[in-house]
Amino acid sequence: MKITTDNIINFLLSKRGNIKQPYFFSNNSEYLTTKIPHFRRLMIILVMGLKIITPNLLQDVSDTNNNMERKKIKRLENAIALGLEELSCSHSFYFKGDVPVPELLGNYFYITKHSFSYFIKDLIVPLLNMVNSKFDYDLIKMEGKQGFWRELKEDESMPIGGEISMNLSTGVKMIRM
Repeated sequence: MKITTDNIINFLLSKRGNIKQPYFFSNNSEYLTTKIPHFRRLMIILVMGLKIITPNLLQDVSDTNNNMERKKIKRLENAIALGLEELSCSHSFYFKGDVPVPELLGNYFYITKHSFSYFIKDLIVPLLNMVNSKFDYDLIKMEGKQGFWRELKEDESMPIGGEISMNLSTGVKMIRM
């Protein structure tokens, strides 16, 4: 399944079957809040809901499917760590609004409305693509650049619409995920 911004926004903002409320909802003019306690749980819900990881394949006795799903779980753990790092570095952008967060909602994951599209496009989509990828990339944050980057191999071509930059500290070509 191709992971797109629209898929993720629809998943997070629409009501699902027996769930009476979408995952993200608005209770004031400043924030979108959830009933999810933290970012880790949100990523697990997205990965399972978008069927990036299939639990049934973890029970498969053949090594092929089982091993692929286990690698996805490992990449999910790496993605969660990268996401938490990015959220802590950009805390004021994602979490600080003009109005303080209501005390009851402070125990749940929330985000400012003005940063929601950036949160999806620049954080969630690359992390989910990393989990869904068949390759294990070492993603890094580059100073002065948004998003996550990985090393561009010599024999690899740039995809259409891709963004390439030079890591000035190492002199290595990097491609944005």
